Order: sequence, then structure tokens, then C-alpha cells
Amino acid sequence: MYVTKRRFPVLVLVFVLVLVLQPKELMAPVAVTAIMLTMPGGSGAWEAQGASELVPPLGVVDPLRPYDSKRLLDDARTLARFYPEVLSLTSIGQSVLGNEIPLLKLGNGERHVLWVGAIHGREVMTCAFLLLIAEEYANAYCNLVSYDTYSADKVQELLDEFTVFLVPMANPDGVDVVTSGGSALVPIRDRDTWKSNAGGVNLNRNFPFDWESNIFDGFANNYLNNKGASPGSEPETQALMVLCEDNPFELLVSCHCAGKMLFWRDDKNGEVPGDESLAGTIAGLTGYTMLPSTKRALNGWAGGLENWFRYRYNRPAICLELGLFDTADEMTAAQFHSEDMADWSVNRNLVWGVLEGLPGV
Repeated sequence: MYVTKRRFPVLVLVFVLVLVLQPKELMAPVAVTAIMLTMPGGSGAWEAQGASELVPPLGVVDPLRPYDSKRLLDDARTLARFYPEVLSLTSIGQSVLGNEIPLLKLGNGERHVLWVGAIHGREVMTCAFLLLIAEEYANAYCNLVSYDTYSADKVQELLDEFTVFLVPMANPDGVDVVTSGGSALVPIRDRDTWKSNAGGVNLNRNFPFDWESNIFDGFANNYLNNKGASPGSEPETQALMVLCEDNPFELLVSCHCAGKMLFWRDDKNGEVPGDESLAGTIAGLTGYTMLPSTKRALNGWAGGLENWFRYRYNRPAICLELGLFDTADEMTAAQFHSEDMADWSVNRNLVWGVLEGLPGV
């Protein structure tokens, strides 16, 4: 049963008190400026003194510039301080080069779902997509306002029932290779096409599901098909596996680009309870194509995150290919809102729609 939260008209210093509530390794390094806020009586929305805009304001996330690991972590820290009532920041582990792999938890509910971005370095648009979801949903929740077609009550109801786990950048080293001149432990043959981690391993070929069936020469073609030395050999892979082991996720959506399509079943696993329903919901919300069941191990299911998740938990997992471009240059990023990229005016409701479409909601 949904119960409206009580809020008190008080003066608060934003950012300061919540410093002690967040993991030190992710929160401490950021310097912030305190802003005096008040809540006008009966308005239900926090406002800066002398201003009419909602506070905290939207605009932390800039999806029109390609993210690197530092800027993403900085923005995630800021969001966690703006919206501590509904958004928290931790780390699921570290990359090959020691970069944190941030985890944002959006919501306060006991039902858990997982969304992952940028498991491939060049697919940077997915980072901005998930980070913007976190900002806009948290803003609507904390300000008790509607979000597009979702009423304020519905926003509260969904994020009180669910916690949405967001890993916006599962491969920080790989993203840095593409967007900020980052280094790797292997020769970098082409930064524009780099999908792998700093060790040259394609993380979406490294999970322990039919891993042996990948017989490609992993070091050809800029490491695009390198499955790693052994199943689950990479720290990024291990971090995602532990996250899944520790939380009863009802579903997984791994965001990629590009193609405007979704892979939702493979012949190795066969039907998984709820897979067609989830895929149909996402296809209906996005207008993307539901592809037939994947029929090949090579460049198909061998070592894939979503394929491993189906096998390990017998729950639905989707590979969602956003937009039409997988490049990460500034010109492409500037098209974030367009139909060819994130199609934000449509897909901004994607996570809401997925939650609303689950059994029992």
C-alpha cells in the first residue's frame, strides 16, 4: 500500500550531512558547495530561496559529451548527494587498471532489477542513458512530481516497490581507451573500435556459459573476440557475477549499441520463464525489433552476460541494442536525443515501463 511521505519545512545544508552516509572510497574525493534550501509550505517540492525551479535541479548529467570513467564517477557522486532519499552510490569492484565500477541503487523497494551499460568500451552512449535515467527518476521522486505520463503517486509507488540497480559503466578502462586516451596492457590498434577491457578481453565473451565454444583467435581484429584466459577471468566479469549472486534480481537488461533490436532468447538455454513477456514489453515501449532466438555459440551466446544470467538463475535477461551508432565521438554524442541514438523522448520511460509490466505490479 502506498503511503505519502511526510516532509517538514526546514532549512538544510545540501550535500554536507550525507557525506558520512556514503562509501568513503567513492564519495570523499569530491568537493561540493553548500546551498541553503527551504521548502515552501504545502508545495511538496524543494526550492532554492528566491528561485522557482525544482531543487535539486536537473542538468547534472550531460549526455551530449562522451563520458569517461572520471566524469561518470563525479556525476554519480553528485547525484547521490542530491538525492540521498532514493539514490545511493557504491562500487561493485575494480577494473584491470584499478578504476572503480560504480553502482547506483535507485529506489527503496525489496524487488530488485539490474541494468548494465558499457560492457563494451566504445558503446559509451549507454552510460549517459542509464545515468540520465537515475537523475530524472530520482528528481521526480524526491520532488513529488509527475514524470511524463507517470503521476507523482505512480513514481513514488514504483520506486518504493523496486530498487533499480544501475551499473552505467561496467568497463571503465575500455571506455577510457575510446574517450579519453586511456591506456591498456596490450597494444591499442584502433581506439574507435575498442570494445575490450584494458587486458584486451571482450567481457561479453568472458562469462562462464559455453565459454569453450568460442574458438576465435582472440587477438585478431583488435581483440574484439578475445574471450580471456579462462571463464570469468576478468575482474569486471567477476564483479558483475558477485553482484548477481548477492541480489535476487528478477531480470537483467544489458544495454549495448547499436541496431534498435533486442536479443532475448538463445537456443542453448531455450525458454526462460517470463522472457517473451519482458522482451515484448521492451519492444512495445521502444519500437525495436525482437530478434529470433540466437542459434549460434560463436558471436552469439558463448560467454555472454545475459546468456550466463539466464543459465545461472533461470530468469529473463535482455541484450538491448540502443540506437543506430556505436561510435563514441563528440559529433555522435551530440545526437543523443535523436531517433538514431537514445531516442530520449520515447525511451526515457523505458525503465518505468519495464517495472510496471512485471507480475504483481
